[in-house]
Amino acid sequence: MQEKDARQKRFEELKSQAEADDEERKSAATGNAAAVTMEDFEADWNASQFWYDEGTSRALAEELVEGVGEEDHVALVSAPSVFVKLKNLMVSPSSVPDDFS
Repeated sequence: MQEKDARQKRFEELKSQAEADDEERKSAATGNAAAVTMEDFEADWNASQFWYDEGTSRALAEELVEGVGEEDHVALVSAPSVFVKLKNLMVSPSSVPDDFS
């Protein structure tokens, strides 16, 4: 029973996060989005996450921006450092600093 309750709680957390992310995407479309930073992510040592250095995360994000068409979809699974770079490049390409924020 505890396992079922834990799964239900996790589902509700994920649902809430998805709804918040949807609102953020809508804000980004209208130019009201806040910058994403590495502080938005926590390392989960039980999950496979790939934390790239500054140069690699920027290079991967820039390649995605240049190589993906408007109708394409990209999933950055377990790569929060690349996600941060890509998200910020999409919002404001000229204002992304050279660190992970």
